Amino acid sequence: MRENAHDKGRRLLVEGRLHVRAVTERHITATCRGDSGEIYLLAADDRSWTCSCPAASRCAHLVALQLCTIKPMALRGPGPKG
Repeated sequence: MRENAHDKGRRLLVEGRLHVRAVTERHITATCRGDSGEIYLLAADDRSWTCSCPAASRCAHLVALQLCTIKPMALRGPGPKG
């Protein structure tokens, strides 16, 4: 059975094929080695997620990156009282 993008992205991450290169407050860059051995360049910022692979839609490489990153959430309510 063929893997969907989410399952393949999880596998790529577990197999150690994703390498996060740089993280700043607003930008992430990474590389991911695909099944063919090709290295793809990935980037994320406030507006978009991009991958250099030829996929026409959300690819497994981006899924792998998204699985290991989080978008900060605004704090809700008052902070802890000290």
